[in-house]
Amino acid sequence: CIRDSIDTIDLALFQLGKIFEFSLKQYMLKVQEKGLIPVSEHDLKRLFNMVQWAGEKGLFTDETALHYLRLERNDRGHGIPPEIDERQALLNNAPTLVSFYLDYIVLLEQRKYKIT
Repeated sequence: CIRDSIDTIDLALFQLGKIFEFSLKQYMLKVQEKGLIPVSEHDLKRLFNMVQWAGEKGLFTDETALHYLRLERNDRGHGIPPEIDERQALLNNAPTLVSFYLDYIVLLEQRKYKIT
């Protein structure tokens, strides 16, 4: 039902953002374990720090994309629940956001697999 989708889109995007965060952290831990790139506890502390680390280490050339995903996750996790019209806009744009998250999650998982 469309109404159910509108009511839960915020939660769904937040969960996807958490999966993105988890994937990035797991990649960083694997890199740290293998001694390939230095990773500090500070780097692992918050998503902002992880995204900054990924940009500084050249993991991704488009650091802006990572910050966008981070901001989306933060909006869902820390922001005020949006009104129905904003949730409708989120739902309308969900295919793009979901695809964006999934592209980076898959990329991180593939890179993590290559260093295993």
